Amino acid sequence: KEQDGAGSWERLGEAGRKHLQLWDLMKKEFAKAGQLWSTQRERLEKLDELGMATMRIQLLLPGEELAEGEEIYRLPAEEIPMREHQLLCDRGEAQERMREALGQFNYLSNLAKVQEAIRKRKRREVLEAGG
Repeated sequence: KEQDGAGSWERLGEAGRKHLQLWDLMKKEFAKAGQLWSTQRERLEKLDELGMATMRIQLLLPGEELAEGEEIYRLPAEEIPMREHQLLCDRGEAQERMREALGQFNYLSNLAKVQEAIRKRKRREVLEAGG
């Protein structure tokens, strides 16, 4: 009977090891599935962005009906001057934000260069003082 007890413990231990191996495999599979999901989501977002970037504004002909969602890019002739003005204002605002961002980038780049020059000078001073 002692042998049966020892054998059942061995079988139980083996079953436990196999169960843990299964969990390890499932964990790896779950991680890969998450990567796949993220990649597919990013791809869909990029395709959607590409579609929106290449969409053209179209003139709505007299008597034509707008389908749901088309009001963004299909315009009646009387709305064209207003939309053109709006787009020109948007472009001006975007250019201003770009100038601000470029100014910040240049400032931070110069700051990094100055800090690196100071670090190099301090290292040189330490080496000269110690050597």
